[in-house]
Amino acid sequence: MCSGKVKQAGGELRVAGAQGIVEQTLKMTSVDQILAFYPTVEAAAESWTGGSVADPA
Repeated sequence: MCSGKVKQAGGELRVAGAQGIVEQTLKMTSVDQILAFYPTVEAAAESWTGGSVADPA
């Protein structure tokens, strides 16, 4: 439900860094069919912007 509301507002929910039992549970419950999974926050941000994300520090 949240994913649909975010998409209506022009956004997209993403999962970054899920590993082990958390990743397995999300995939077993088919959440990976609704949300995009990425290995890191940086990878999720880069795919959203279509390029490199500057380090805010």
